[in-house]
Amino acid sequence: MFFGGGCVRDLLLKRVPKDFDVITTANLKQIKNHFHRSHIVGRHFPVCVVHIRGHDIEVSSFDTVANTGFAERENSVPRLMPRSCHETDMLLWRNSMQRDFTVNSLFFDPYNSRIYDSSGGMTDL
Repeated sequence: MFFGGGCVRDLLLKRVPKDFDVITTANLKQIKNHFHRSHIVGRHFPVCVVHIRGHDIEVSSFDTVANTGFAERENSVPRLMPRSCHETDMLLWRNSMQRDFTVNSLFFDPYNSRIYDSSGGMTDL
């Protein structure tokens, strides 16, 4: 499980995040089945909105691919693709290439206190 996007930016800037976006290896149906108060939304980039204690948490899955021609973009920039890395790093990289801004492609692993930056988001921040 990783935090992604704006909440990572806000934490790095020592601001209180307005919401937390989570990304996981579970697929959206697994997430929905695990959390009773949840529903899947979004056509372009589906996420599962999980309601916990009065808060909505958007949970996305690494196996969800946006319908934006990602395969073509991935093939057109092979020089950017990491040559040798762990499967988790590859999943993070693939997902970060789908994000709209470099800062939104930042991921934070709360278990290891590690920031993943595949798109130069830290420099832009």
